[in-house]
Amino acid sequence: MKTRTIVCVLAALVLAVFPACAGGKGEPKGGETEEVQAAAPASGEAAARVNGEEVPSKEVEREVQRYVAQYQQYGMEVSPEEEQKLREQVLDVLIGRLLLLQEAKRMGLSVDQAQVDAQIEQYKLQSGSEETFKNILAQAGYTEEEFREELSRAFLLQQVVDEKVTKHLSVSDEEARAYYDENPEQFEQPEQIRARHILIRLAPDASKEEEEAAYAKIHEVQEKLNQGADFAELAKTYSEGPSAPNGGDLGFFGKGQMVPAFEEAAFALEVNQVSDVVRTEYGLHLIQVTDRQEAGKASFEEVKDQLKEMLLQQKSSEAINALVEELKGKAEIEIY
Repeated sequence: MKTRTIVCVLAALVLAVFPACAGGKGEPKGGETEEVQAAAPASGEAAARVNGEEVPSKEVEREVQRYVAQYQQYGMEVSPEEEQKLREQVLDVLIGRLLLLQEAKRMGLSVDQAQVDAQIEQYKLQSGSEETFKNILAQAGYTEEEFREELSRAFLLQQVVDEKVTKHLSVSDEEARAYYDENPEQFEQPEQIRARHILIRLAPDASKEEEEAAYAKIHEVQEKLNQGADFAELAKTYSEGPSAPNGGDLGFFGKGQMVPAFEEAAFALEVNQVSDVVRTEYGLHLIQVTDRQEAGKASFEEVKDQLKEMLLQQKSSEAINALVEELKGKAEIEIY
């Protein structure tokens, strides 16, 4: 379980209900705790009280069970001891979040409900339908009203973080360069290729008739390529993979990122060369390599912007954690 900041946890508490919007698949969040030793409280009880305000046990358990379910989706079981540790971490995070919300109230910050409404509508569009949206919320343990309140808190938290932390931070080129020079191993890049592919789906247990039909289709595509047709245009028309709208483009990838048969065929190609038919567990592929990057160290200019963003996030994490600890030191916190 990796230590993350309050802001990362905030994103999980709100956005991980919609994985496509969250940008990741989620994992337990939280840091080392000292004062939090929380058992699973009964439904309806308060798990903690912070300056007179309750942290509902329902909220703690909802997050704990969501993380447990995420582990189970990946075939990992969570022991009672690990679940208890997770509960302690979640409670510590929620205490920190409540302290930040109280600070936002003290600062006179408020949320524009029109912004919340617009975000809710965006989520509904991304979900495909009102019913699907409500089902997603229900699976995560939210009613629509509860999720709306959570989203309002998220916007309020972002305001207090921006006001108290973000606007005071920056990373200079000199700082980025110093990190680059002190950590050269982090900027070593393995050999990578960029490739397109055309996929005709064929299950490993396909019937003889299905196999013949799939091979006939991909041989038809091969013939068009031999006659000078554009690979990307054929991919848009014939490929049955998710990259078809992009002309089959898979971007850059290194060894170990693709299934073995695909990788072996792709890395054996020269730039602009097209493979013969390659069969994998997904089906039949034609592969074209469009670019190649040899192994080596990325230049500072290549990574500068990304590096500055990473260092800024590190500074933000440290500043947010420091702010939360400062608020804890002034607060009256009771753990039940």
